[in-house]
Amino acid sequence: MEEIATQLGEELIDSILRNDPTPIIKSLVETGAPVWYQNEAEGISSLHAAAYSRNLELVEYLIEKGAIWNAGAHPTSYIVFAHPEGQSTSGLFTKYRWRYCPLLQ
Repeated sequence: MEEIATQLGEELIDSILRNDPTPIIKSLVETGAPVWYQNEAEGISSLHAAAYSRNLELVEYLIEKGAIWNAGAHPTSYIVFAHPEGQSTSGLFTKYRWRYCPLLQ
């Protein structure tokens, strides 16, 4: 089971980084790709990939689907808080942090 989750998680991250159309990425999630997955080699998650790709729609979608907004225990992982139009998305993460982080509620 872990091997399948790893394969689907890697496929989701790769799809996002290839800038595949959002409907294709959403279908991967709807068919079982784990939004919580973070690869061991680089520590990147689907949310990291969406932020890196500056796809705000996908960032919001992944958070709504349960992506771990504060993933990043890996030393090389980070989230880029940048929007293609120059506005910060840090408010988006602040908004959702209260919903998904029980320690902050």
